[in-house]
Amino acid sequence: MICGALAVLVAAGCASPAKSPPLVTGACSAQPPGCGSAQGTAKSLAGFTWSAAPVPQLSPRTAQASVWTGTEFLIWGGSEENQGLMVAGDGAAYDPVTRAWTPMPASPLSPRDGTFAVWTGTKALFWGGGNENGSLLMDGASYDPASGTWAMLPAAPLRPDAQGGQAVVWTGTQMVVIQSGVGAAFDPATSSWTTVPALPQVAGWQPYAIGAEWTGSEVITWVASRPPAVNGIIASGYYFAAYSWVPGNQAWTSVPSRPDYSSFPFGTAAPIRGRLLFLGGSSCPPGVTCPAQDFFDGAWFGASSGMWTGLPDARVRDAPGREKKPHACLPGAAVMTLSSRVERSGT
Repeated sequence: MICGALAVLVAAGCASPAKSPPLVTGACSAQPPGCGSAQGTAKSLAGFTWSAAPVPQLSPRTAQASVWTGTEFLIWGGSEENQGLMVAGDGAAYDPVTRAWTPMPASPLSPRDGTFAVWTGTKALFWGGGNENGSLLMDGASYDPASGTWAMLPAAPLRPDAQGGQAVVWTGTQMVVIQSGVGAAFDPATSSWTTVPALPQVAGWQPYAIGAEWTGSEVITWVASRPPAVNGIIASGYYFAAYSWVPGNQAWTSVPSRPDYSSFPFGTAAPIRGRLLFLGGSSCPPGVTCPAQDFFDGAWFGASSGMWTGLPDARVRDAPGREKKPHACLPGAAVMTLSSRVERSGT
């Protein structure tokens, strides 16, 4: 969330990022910059220091798209706070070397929030999101920071009425968009889409939310489903399932769902060395008001073994009755957890 102040984590002795970052392949394909380097270890992170960053010339907002290019941090779109149901259609780029924000050129995309963003190595791809009415948007655009230009992506073979929304991952060569009944992969090298096998459907259940991550060799997708509405009433209960797909295969493969699946799929997931780390979560999806329980534990999922390993409770308290909800990012060989405060009554 952008709300008047930002902070930047810096490390003494880190090399300045290259102005034209190469396209990474191999074990660090599709991983954030710093993968495999010394500055991405837990030991080096412990020696980092925080400093305040300048405030961008953007309205306060949440649910914005953000992506790291290797030299700049891009922010675009989002829901403007204190503006009712207004959504934003502008953005800015932050250069940590010069510590300056630069407004991004006007985008051909309509204002929206919840947009997905991935970095291809040379361009940022922005896809989907929702408008002020909550309708799912099925278009996207590429942004080239070197030239400061936008270009619309070609139409995708996807459905705007897909149940459960959609999830997006970057595989290192393609942006894969996953919906409940259909999927598609966009190849920026050819500027074309190809279809992806549809996720398995569970009889008697309707997809409610979809999440996905790339492990370095396969896509792991988790789906939360609920009973269909009868006379406008939705029965209680959820069904959770997880699947894997290797690009080129003709079908998804079922994988074990998380044993304590109550927080699926509304937590934070981060890929690291072929495994997925899940932290936190809620029994309500983002943007939905309902009686929710927040979760502060986590688990590892080994894609090759199909096994889950539980992690201890990760909650952080800054005062009695107030807990911080964890969010994770992956700087390399370690995971850094950032927290936003959740107000709670009682002790």
